[in-house]
Amino acid sequence: METPSEELTLRDILEILKRQKAWILTLPLLFGAVALIYGFFVAEPTYASTATLSVAPVQVQAQLEQRIQVQ
Repeated sequence: METPSEELTLRDILEILKRQKAWILTLPLLFGAVALIYGFFVAEPTYASTATLSVAPVQVQAQLEQRIQVQ
């Protein structure tokens, strides 16, 4: 780009991106690594959950299916 009055071309944009390639690649990787370290080693869990799974015999399951179909 020679003077400010000229338009910015695609070639100019690509040249700028090539020059700044190190920053473009390094910053997201750095922040991602910091976020992973924080998430796994620093942050304390704020919630807990439990689940109960009820397994019914086949006969009970068939009765339930019949009731669902009737409704």
